[in-house]
Amino acid sequence: MAAAPKKSLNQPQGLASEDDLYSLHRLVAQKLIDQLNRDDVKASDLANAIKFLKDQGITALNGGDVSAISEMISELPEVDLKKVRSYIGV
Repeated sequence: MAAAPKKSLNQPQGLASEDDLYSLHRLVAQKLIDQLNRDDVKASDLANAIKFLKDQGITALNGGDVSAISEMISELPEVDLKKVRSYIGV
């Protein structure tokens, strides 16, 4: 009967490699980008993207470049608040 391979005390078992973590990070980022580029993007998609960026320490503090956000805001449709209020009964 062959002896079982020795486990290294220095190598944690069951942990993802650094390459695996980079790949996972890249896949999550790409999935979020794909969701944000859909015509039917949901508020939850935006919230997930914002949380992902915040968790990575990416913010627009103190004069950061917000041109992408500004561009997205400029492309939003105009909202008639009177129609919204009448629709929701306020």
